[in-house]
Amino acid sequence: MSKRFRKGQKTQSSNYKKAKAKHLKISRKLNNIRDNHIGKRTSAYQYQATNELVKAKPRKIVVENLSVGFMLKNKKLSKAASYQKLNFVFRCLEYKSERNGIEYVKAGRTFASSQICNTCGYRYNNKDYEKQWGLHIRNWKCVSCSTEHDRDMNAAINLAKWVA
Repeated sequence: MSKRFRKGQKTQSSNYKKAKAKHLKISRKLNNIRDNHIGKRTSAYQYQATNELVKAKPRKIVVENLSVGFMLKNKKLSKAASYQKLNFVFRCLEYKSERNGIEYVKAGRTFASSQICNTCGYRYNNKDYEKQWGLHIRNWKCVSCSTEHDRDMNAAINLAKWVA
């Protein structure tokens, strides 16, 4: 589109209009695919992420209360976070779990789910380790009980134990 755009003119060429229509069609398709995967459409669609979670019939669903606004300000996370539509996912999970009688709980923002050892309760301390805590740490070993932890699995276990 940028190659076909004529600066300073009110009317654009027909090739520009064709390119714009093609761009809008592709963008709409991608957006619809993303929304369908999340679970925006009616419940007739069965292979959506939020429907899959709710149809598993858990007793409760615990999610971290993420600050999506701050994630969008981070240069490395902003594009991925905006494409994932996290706030929309959380809203879908909330109303679908409420509709199906499943307890929906938001863990506090200050709860460090991935930094706390799920066996002994020790919290990752930068003084005890060579590396400072960040997204680059995928696995870590607890200093207190010598348990090896995968960051995501540890967070999932801690969130399952979390009580409001």
